[in-house]
Amino acid sequence: MQTPVITRNGLDKTFEQDNFGKRSKDHAGTAFYTPVLKAPLVREIELDGKTQKVLTDIEDFIWGGVEDLTNSINTSLRRQFAEIYLDNVDEKTGVFNEEQWKIDAADFAAGVERLSAIEDKLDALAAEQVSIVDDPNFGEDNAENTALQERLKALNSRVKPLRVTRATIEAKYKARAEKRAARKAAELKAAGSKPVEANAEPVAA
Repeated sequence: MQTPVITRNGLDKTFEQDNFGKRSKDHAGTAFYTPVLKAPLVREIELDGKTQKVLTDIEDFIWGGVEDLTNSINTSLRRQFAEIYLDNVDEKTGVFNEEQWKIDAADFAAGVERLSAIEDKLDALAAEQVSIVDDPNFGEDNAENTALQERLKALNSRVKPLRVTRATIEAKYKARAEKRAARKAAELKAAGSKPVEANAEPVAA
């Protein structure tokens, strides 16, 4: 399949290739195409003698549909703030910590929710690395191996910064992450399911 270019709302968008992570047991390592949107830029302009902030470079958001993307963001925010609320309810007393909630609410995008996205990226990279190592040409003295080694090197360069970011977030939000993990484990136990294992380390070059 060639890299698709999809037209929507009068604009063309070139999709990018990604891979299913190991949590998708039936499809781990399988490639698929997805749109990757770039965030608009925030610029300051002078208008009527006042400095105002405006968004520019919004083509990707027009392509996705402003209303559709807003609905998707609101759904994500509702889920995140439901978790933040529970993070700040004392499990023993049921008392709600409003002051800490305000701190967490202002910092919502930097914490635990980003860990899930990072884990997904690491899973996808690990699956792609494994597929390279499992290739019959890997390690052989041929041009295909050279290309595979270059791909693996490129993937490894993407893994390190993600691990660093993950470690930084885990250190800062350890208590919140542990509380959510315990809550999730309890929910899975009540539902009769087993917790999903943490992602394995990606294959090293």
